[in-house]
Amino acid sequence: MRGHLHLGRRTLAAATTNRSKAVCCHAMSTTVRSSRRVAVIGAGAAGLVSIRELLKEGHQVVGFEQGPKPGGVWVYDAATDSDPLGASEGGRKVHGSMYRDLRTNLPRELMGFSDLPFTPAMMAAASSDPRRFCSHTEVLAYLEMFADMHQLHQHVQFNTQVLQATPISAAAGSSSSSTTTTTSSSATNNSSSSSSNSSSNVA
Repeated sequence: MRGHLHLGRRTLAAATTNRSKAVCCHAMSTTVRSSRRVAVIGAGAAGLVSIRELLKEGHQVVGFEQGPKPGGVWVYDAATDSDPLGASEGGRKVHGSMYRDLRTNLPRELMGFSDLPFTPAMMAAASSDPRRFCSHTEVLAYLEMFADMHQLHQHVQFNTQVLQATPISAAAGSSSSSTTTTTSSSATNNSSSSSSNSSSNVA
């Protein structure tokens, strides 16, 4: 009898726990997540996948990339800094440190995103270097394919450098704080160039 009573308690406890889980799961499934305005600085590998994930969660996302295309440090530039030691304030500054014959020090299978394997077969005609330890041009082509696949270009402001990101006080009655970003946009057309500064708030 005592053993039967003990079994009954365990059965009742299990039923109560399962009911609680069901109620909890139902509550989670009906919870509406608030959409926020989010800024992502940089459109390299980390920036692109961050924008993709934030969009999937229903947020309003804008990315800021100082270069003219996605890829971040994987965008090769044959030019070098006018002052390699960085002692002078002026002069030309090159964004990345990529060099012409660079190859990855990781096998490409470890560098891919879950929904787009980094394989020559998946890249098809976009692949120009099928080696496991491939060139930087292959990585850039892969990142561009990822951006095209998820239509991320429309969410990125290219040729835009973030100069400052400053936290601002939370609005009255709100428990969340916001950040204001100050950017500098530039566009070059042959020998002429123009630039403008702007700021925007994100929460």
